[in-house]
Amino acid sequence: MTGCIMVTPGSPDNPNDRFKTNIGLNLKFTKRNEEVPGYTKRTDEGWTYSDKAMEVVGQYLAEFPEIWSYISSKDGGRGDNFYETDLFKEGSPYSLKKMTDFVKGLPCNSVKTMKAGAEILDQGVINAIEQEVQKIIVSSKLYYFIVGNFLSAIE
Repeated sequence: MTGCIMVTPGSPDNPNDRFKTNIGLNLKFTKRNEEVPGYTKRTDEGWTYSDKAMEVVGQYLAEFPEIWSYISSKDGGRGDNFYETDLFKEGSPYSLKKMTDFVKGLPCNSVKTMKAGAEILDQGVINAIEQEVQKIIVSSKLYYFIVGNFLSAIE
């Protein structure tokens, strides 16, 4: 679920292999050695998931419980590939479009991936630095103004 799960439109008897759709969350990319900042981190021991990642997984499970129950019950050597007719039975309230639209709407979908192991500041640290800078600006007797691309200060 946190990686890539491909769904082939149609059935095993009548597949449309040209238009596979990914319904995974794309929070980790093991083969490309990439992670999603704020959501996943690859370590020597494996993948770690942030609270934000766990929230996204929980939302996805809650939105499509029967689909994920089916996927988790199937191994059968197919790995992460399924047929549309296996997942979406006749009369199901779910559809491939509904799942892909849901994934596209998640906040993690708009975060740019980066090479695993890159050193970055956590968003909480960035917020704390910004707050401290604001305190200094407000408490100082300097006036700040922008000239072109430069920030200048005068007393």
